[in-house]
Amino acid sequence: GVQDADLTPPSTTISVSGVRANGWSTSPVQVTLIATDTLAGVFKTEYSSDNSVTWQIYGSPFTINTPGTSTIWYRSVDRAGNREQSHQFSFMIDQALPEASIEFDVRTKDIVITGHDGLGLASVVDANSKVTVYDQAGNTLQLVFNERNRKKQFAATLVSMSYNMKGVTVTPNRFVFTWKTDKSGRLVK
Repeated sequence: GVQDADLTPPSTTISVSGVRANGWSTSPVQVTLIATDTLAGVFKTEYSSDNSVTWQIYGSPFTINTPGTSTIWYRSVDRAGNREQSHQFSFMIDQALPEASIEFDVRTKDIVITGHDGLGLASVVDANSKVTVYDQAGNTLQLVFNERNRKKQFAATLVSMSYNMKGVTVTPNRFVFTWKTDKSGRLVK
């Protein structure tokens, strides 16, 4: 019959929601597997999330929300017993928002803002009174300052702060750095 003549394994494709071109997602990821077989028909589709050690039968889309890198292995078997070679797909989830630390640089006599993210690098775009920190997934932290810089003092107030463009309440604050220099411009302790 048809099953005897079927020597071609099925073909399975994976679809993931919310994963950007750079492989990152800022939300849980829904995984959908779609299998097709031209002759005998698909018997089962399987997936593994532990490097193909254990396989689970795929029934319906499932969600992954583990931070960091996830790899899904997947394959199908047709009714003639042809098993597809397993495929793998990797993506990264980062729902954590980046943070920033503010320090005074004695060499430049200016504040330096450094970005931090639990899953990797965070870059800082410093446009003077507006500073934005980006993590690799595209999460953002934006800080807006009202600042005054004089020869012997730097004073700033954090006016607004937003995570992924959503404002957060900022309590009244002000930070001031004052310094003394000798005649040659070096800092005096």
